[in-house]
Amino acid sequence: IGVGDEISVTVFGNSYFNKVSRVDDRGRIDLGTSLGKVYVKGLAFSKLEKVIAAAVGQKINLNGNELEVDLSFSRQISVNVTGEIQKPGTYQLPAANTVFNLLVLSGGPTNLGSVRNIHVIRGGKSIYTFDLYEFLLNPENNLFLEDGDFIVVKPVQKSVTLRGGVQRPGKLELLSNEGFNDAVKFAGGYSAKA
Repeated sequence: IGVGDEISVTVFGNSYFNKVSRVDDRGRIDLGTSLGKVYVKGLAFSKLEKVIAAAVGQKINLNGNELEVDLSFSRQISVNVTGEIQKPGTYQLPAANTVFNLLVLSGGPTNLGSVRNIHVIRGGKSIYTFDLYEFLLNPENNLFLEDGDFIVVKPVQKSVTLRGGVQRPGKLELLSNEGFNDAVKFAGGYSAKA
C-alpha cells in the first residue's frame, strides 16, 4: 500500500460503517472522526485487513459483523523493463501488478531471453529473481512491483530439448545446478509409452 491508493472499509451486520479513504502523504487513511487515522503505507495488502480490523475493533464490536477491506483505486507506478524482452521500456501501470503481469504486458522474453532468470532491481540492488517455472508450479512465487523498479531479463544460459517419452516434449530452460531429472520433471514426467 502506498500514497495515492484508495482503501474501502465496510462493516455490515449488526452495525454499519462504510468509508473510502485515500492514503495521504503521511501514509495514513482517515476513517472519520470516530475511528481516526490508521497508518497503512508499506503494508502488504494481505496484512491490511488485520491492521484495519484492530483499529475498527476499538470502536465497533466486530462480533456479529463482517469487515470488508478492498483496494478501490490503485496508484500508478513507473517500472522499467530491460534486457532480452520483446518490448523494453518504461511502463506506467497500477501498483497492484506483479512481475508476471509486467512480463505479459511487455510481450515476454525474446527467443534469447530467460524465463527463469529475471531480476527485480530495487534501490540499486537485486531483491528478487523471478522464475516462470516456479510460478507455474506455485503462483505465490511472484512479487508486487514498486515505483522505480527495474526488471532485467537475462539471456538463457542452458537449454535442452526433450523428445519422445515425456508428457510435454520440447525445449526447456535449465538453471546451472539442474540436470536430466529436473528436465524430465519440467516436461511433466515420463509418458505411458516411455
